[in-house]
Amino acid sequence: MNMMAFGNAERYILSLFPPDAMFRLGGFDYRVIFSGKPRPTNRGGECKTDVYVSAFNIQSGDEIELKISFKKENADFLENKMTDIRAIQIFGDAWQNRIREFVSQIHRKFLSRPIIYKSSYGNTQAGSFTLGWKMELVCRSNGDLSGNAHMTHDETIEVYAGNNLSTEKKDAIVHNRIIYGSGSANCVLNVDIAYIRTIQDAVDHLQGVFEYTEQNPDVYFVCKALNYRSFQQKWDGDRPLAVFVEWHAIDGRLTPRIIFNNPLQIGGHAVAGLLEESLQTLGIRDTDCININNVSDSRIIHF
Repeated sequence: MNMMAFGNAERYILSLFPPDAMFRLGGFDYRVIFSGKPRPTNRGGECKTDVYVSAFNIQSGDEIELKISFKKENADFLENKMTDIRAIQIFGDAWQNRIREFVSQIHRKFLSRPIIYKSSYGNTQAGSFTLGWKMELVCRSNGDLSGNAHMTHDETIEVYAGNNLSTEKKDAIVHNRIIYGSGSANCVLNVDIAYIRTIQDAVDHLQGVFEYTEQNPDVYFVCKALNYRSFQQKWDGDRPLAVFVEWHAIDGRLTPRIIFNNPLQIGGHAVAGLLEESLQTLGIRDTDCININNVSDSRIIHF
């Protein structure tokens, strides 16, 4: 069961909390009223809460909400589609400076990487031109374009809880009902799914967001390439780029300039358009046409 895919594991956790199921928490007995998977009202993106549970205290009648952020034990991603809007929610008005600080830690690594791939390399397909690098937040260092984000406790809580999320993600839909605050998590379940067999197992492994972030304070950033696949003339959408490549045709050569000072304001479509315009100017169809004579620096090519 510990090899279960995330979506199946999430559904499994939810299945443990049907209406009228009983559990014990903090010395009190509770009965589940309602449970479900929160969805944003605009159907875009994800909420922080993976499993929403409303329950009442058998002794007092008081209701509680368990807004569970489920993390498989081997999970990495905390924010995997970083945008300027989400960056503002996490870092505040100084968000661009914070991202520039992250990038500055690994500045030279960008400059030393190939950005044209005549042959495949790792997960990068042959025929690729790098458009830039997306930024994600993860819970452990991840590859060579990664580093510790040195986040404050409040910033870390926001990453896990999502208290500053947009209304459509925070006030989410659960079984066709809008439930105020249901999309912002208040507890974390980070466990090998093999140890969770009953509703009580799940509850016993829950940690409040504040407690969890106290024990797991480190958040890392990672930059992952968005590539233009020249043989198909495709790329993976208009993702905001923390660092991007400004491609130009200068003196008969394909000439890149890596831009570090405008994070998350330029997306994949704009950069791909500039690349395609430059390739057309130079009569280059794809990477098979690339050679040391039609690029400004042969070190950017992976042969």
